[in-house]
Amino acid sequence: MAFDDASIVPLNVAENRRVLIVNGHTGETETASPLAGLGQAETTETEETETGNRVNGATILRYALNPGREVGRASGTGIETTVIAPDAIANQTLSKFEIIVLADVTQLPAQAMEDLATFVQEGRSLLILCSDGLNVLQFNRRFFSADPQRPGLSPAQVGNDLELNPALSLDLNQLSHPWLTAFRDPIQGDLSAIQFTKLRELPELAPGAEVILRSADGRPLAVEMQLGRGKVILLAFGLEMNRGNLARSRAFPTLMWRLVDYLTGQLRTRPPDTLTALKPAVLDVSESGFAFATELELTPSDPAQGPSVRLAITPEQTVLVPPLAAGTYQLHKPRTADLAGGYSRNLSIRIDPKESNFARLNETEASEWLGVPVRIVPLADTARLAPTGGEFWRVFVWLLLIVYLAEAFTGYLLSARREKIRLAEGAA
Repeated sequence: MAFDDASIVPLNVAENRRVLIVNGHTGETETASPLAGLGQAETTETEETETGNRVNGATILRYALNPGREVGRASGTGIETTVIAPDAIANQTLSKFEIIVLADVTQLPAQAMEDLATFVQEGRSLLILCSDGLNVLQFNRRFFSADPQRPGLSPAQVGNDLELNPALSLDLNQLSHPWLTAFRDPIQGDLSAIQFTKLRELPELAPGAEVILRSADGRPLAVEMQLGRGKVILLAFGLEMNRGNLARSRAFPTLMWRLVDYLTGQLRTRPPDTLTALKPAVLDVSESGFAFATELELTPSDPAQGPSVRLAITPEQTVLVPPLAAGTYQLHKPRTADLAGGYSRNLSIRIDPKESNFARLNETEASEWLGVPVRIVPLADTARLAPTGGEFWRVFVWLLLIVYLAEAFTGYLLSARREKIRLAEGAA
C-alpha cells in the first residue's frame, strides 16, 4: 500500500522574525555605524552629545539583533530590524512585524496607539525600553493609564531615573522565566558580570503584570503583561553605555536573541507535526505567522490525495484536523489567486503499523489487490513449486560417457589385433 513501511519526517525551517524599532531619540545625532562606542571606554553624556558620538539604545539593539547584517556579512540571525522615528509609525504596516520595540518613546499619534493596542491583542508582542530620554508624565498618561477606547499598554508605571552607587547586579536566584532559564547554566551565558549604574523606578504594576527579572536588592528590572493574545514586556534599564555594562557583556546578544524568540513563540516547544492516518488530531497554531488568521488551510502535497481542507482556529490557538489519508501536507493561511505565498508549516500523516490488518488474505482478496489470478498453497507444499524438467540430463551424460569408453576400448582391441596380424605376416 502507498506509504506503508515509510516514515515521513516533516522539515520546518524557522521563519524570519521582523522587528520594528521606534527610536524616541530623534533629536540626537547618531553615529554612522552602530559599532561605534561598543567596547570603548565609557564617556559622559555631555561628551557624547558634544562630539556627536551618541549611541542610543535603539542603535545598540539593532546591531545586537543581527550583527552579521550590520557588518555586511551574508549570514545573520534571521531577525530583520527596521528603525523609524515615532512620527513615521503611521506609515508602517504593523501586521508585517512580529515585535514592536518602543525605545524611549513618550508619545505616539492617537491612531498609532489604537493600532498598537490591536497589534498586541491579536497575538503580537510589544517591548518597551525605558532609558534617560523618557518623559515620565507623558508616558504614564498615554501608555500606563487605560481609557474606554483602549487598554493600558505599559505593564508598569515608570518613575524617576535613579543613579546607583555602587552598581546593581542581577538576582541570579530568580531565573525561572522561560526567557532566562537557559542562563542558570553559566556555559549558556554568565549574567553575574552585568551591572547597572542607572535604572528607572517602577512604583506600580498594572493588573495582571508580573515581574520576571529583579536586581540583587529586589528592584523590578523587567515586567511582563498579557494583553489579549499578545505580550508586553517593559525593561526598566536602558542599553546605553552610560547606564551599565549590559551591552558590553558577552551574554548580551544571546539575552536579546532569546527575548525575541520568547516574544515570537519560538521558545515554546510544540509537539511534532506528525499525525496518524484516519484519526482526528489537535494542532497548536499559536506561532506569530498565524497571529491574525481566523482559519487555516491544509493542502496535500499531491493533488491526487484530494482537495484542501479549511480549519477554524479556536480561541486557544488550536485547530482540529479531521481524519485524513496518509501523506504530506502544508498548513497555511487561506490562499487566493493573487496571494499564493506566505508562512506555512509542513505536516506528515503516517500509517500506524499497530492498526494494520494482519489477517490472511484469501485467493479472491489477493487477486483484487494484485490485479492478477492468485493461487494460495500451504507452506508444506512450497517444495513442490520448484520448476520441473532437466532430470534426464544426468543419465544422458552417463550414457554418453559409457559409450565413449566402450568405443575407446573397442578401438584399442582392434588396433592391437591389427598390429599382431601385421607382425605375424612379416615373420612369414
